Amino acid sequence: MIFSALVKLAALIVLLMLGGIIVSLIISSWPSIQKFGFAFLWTKEWDAPNEIFGALVRFTEPWSPLLSRC
Repeated sequence: MIFSALVKLAALIVLLMLGGIIVSLIISSWPSIQKFGFAFLWTKEWDAPNEIFGALVRFTEPWSPLLSRC
């Protein structure tokens, strides 16, 4: 009974910490989100002179991390 309650409490604490990390990341990145939008996460285009940036430039294929080390 006590062990079960402690495990549930630990799980709740972990979830709250994870939520806090996510909120902290969103707050810290808010200026970038306002400028580039959430499309940054799924856009492949990376054009620095025109300030168009996308996070999916690399590693879109499962084997890309292995090939990038060559």
